Amino acid sequence: THCCERWLKGQHTCALCTRSCVRCLPALAAMSREKHVYFAKLAEQAERYDEMADYMELVGKTGEELSVEERNLLSVAYKNAVGSRRAAWRIISSIEQKEKSKGNEEQAGFAREYCVKVEAELQKICDTILGLLDSNLISKASSDESKVFYLKMKADYYRYIAEFTDGEKKSAAAEKARQAYQEAHETAEKGLVV
Repeated sequence: THCCERWLKGQHTCALCTRSCVRCLPALAAMSREKHVYFAKLAEQAERYDEMADYMELVGKTGEELSVEERNLLSVAYKNAVGSRRAAWRIISSIEQKEKSKGNEEQAGFAREYCVKVEAELQKICDTILGLLDSNLISKASSDESKVFYLKMKADYYRYIAEFTDGEKKSAAAEKARQAYQEAHETAEKGLVV
C-alpha cells in the first residue's frame, strides 16, 4: 500500500523509508493540530491550564492563522496559567510586607525567596506567549479584529511583567504595554466598525 493509505491507518511513515512522506506531511500536520486543539479542550475541562497553554503554543507555532475558537483557547489557557501565579505573587508579596512590618526578617526572607520562584514562573509564561505573538500570531493575522485581539494580548502580558518587576525592567515592560495598547487602539479605529 502507498504511504498515504498507511497514514490513514495510523502508520505515519513511508513504506520505503522510516521518515514521514512529503505527500503525507500536510495531512499529518493537520491531524496533529486537530489533536492538540482537542487536548487543549480536555486540559481546559480538567483545569490543567499549563498543559492547555502548552498545546495551544504548539497550535500557534504551526504557521497557520488561528481560528476564532483556537484564538480563544489560547487566550483562556494563558490567562489562567498566569492568573493563578499573579494571585499567588500578590498574596506572597503581602505576607512578605507583613513579616517585615512585624520585624520578622527571617520569615520575610523566606517569603521573598518564594516570591522569586513565582516571579520566574510568571516571567517564563509571559515570555512564551509574547514570543509566540511576536514571531507567529500578529504577523499571520489577516483581519483587523484578530490583530487587535493579539496586540491587546501582547499589551496585557507586558503589563503583567510590569506588575512584578522593578526599576528599568518595570519601566521597559510598562512602555511596551503602552505601545501595544496604542497600536491595538489605532488598528481598531482604522479597521473596525463600531
